[in-house]
Amino acid sequence: MGRMRSWAALALATLALGGLAALTTTVGAQERHKGTQQAKKQRLKMKTARVQALRDAQRRDDGDIAPDQKNPALEGAVDAMSDPGHQHGGALGHLLPTRKNAKLVSKLSPTDQFGDIVEGQIADLAVFKGYAYLNSWSEPTCTRGGTYVVDIKRPDRPVQAGFIPALEGNYHGEGAQVVRLNTDKFQGDLLAVNNERCADVEAGGGFDLYDVSNPRKPKTLVQGFGDTGPDDGSLVGDEPANDSHSVFVWKDGKKAYLFTSTTSSCTTSTSST
Repeated sequence: MGRMRSWAALALATLALGGLAALTTTVGAQERHKGTQQAKKQRLKMKTARVQALRDAQRRDDGDIAPDQKNPALEGAVDAMSDPGHQHGGALGHLLPTRKNAKLVSKLSPTDQFGDIVEGQIADLAVFKGYAYLNSWSEPTCTRGGTYVVDIKRPDRPVQAGFIPALEGNYHGEGAQVVRLNTDKFQGDLLAVNNERCADVEAGGGFDLYDVSNPRKPKTLVQGFGDTGPDDGSLVGDEPANDSHSVFVWKDGKKAYLFTSTTSSCTTSTSST
């Protein structure tokens, strides 16, 4: 009987200690969660202040506000993603950049084709088998549309290897991808880029496809192909191809597919290569 009472007391003590441990764990988790949330709020507050300072500095440079004046329209929390009017260009409307555990190895400005790169000209890039493909986008003359090819097999010594021109009055924007394909109609390395018109021309829009199996001697496969439908969602119409904002290629078995987003819709097309 005494032994049973001892076991019962031991069981009660164990249960009590277990409950205490569970309670301690719950309280500790709540405290850690509270601390994490406070730290996040503090980091957000600091980023908001930095974004506010950048915006005020840029507006002062533009002459919108006096050098010693804060911009009352931008007081308080700043959502850096809510300003689509400044998607491209300076710091205004952008999230602040961060860099960790990164080291600058080299720099290259591809000048062989047109001279110095202008601000905002390079819109996107793809890297494949030791080569970088840099899309040449918006610039005032509308004559630099295309893709720079850069040999980066020696990261410390990049060298411009060529330039693939876009159709006249077009440029390649935020759509660049290189994939290795092995289909019934094409075997090799395929570069896909988008087309956006920068002049009043009919040719262009849609997307371009290039054979870059030899990056220094690219071959044109398709230019200005895409959906021709009006804004009602249809894919086929009587107009030239709609401008394309981005492209993405993938393969499934012996077929290759390309997804492209236009200014009015998103379409999926089967690659003809």
